[in-house]
Amino acid sequence: MFLVSKDNGNSWKEKASFVSKNSPREVYIVDEENWYVLFEDELFKTNNGGNTWEKLNIPQGTFQIQFIDNKTVWALASTSGGTNLFYSENGGYTWDKKF
Repeated sequence: MFLVSKDNGNSWKEKASFVSKNSPREVYIVDEENWYVLFEDELFKTNNGGNTWEKLNIPQGTFQIQFIDNKTVWALASTSGGTNLFYSENGGYTWDKKF
């Protein structure tokens, strides 16, 4: 459940919810509309403040993601060859392996 406060935390209102059988690894709030939730090998995105969610393909073994903004994303993934760094310039829709 995502809650928001507009009075410095004195009161809270449910903004959106997300149901999954797994616990999230990380939650990223890029701005008021663009949010990401990373699970084990799954990344979900909303671009409308949690009203709808979309599953994005991420590099297998991703264990950490860093969003610079809603388009620029870096990901670390553990593979049989070691740890690799991936880059996306379209919000996580496609990925390029950097090393």
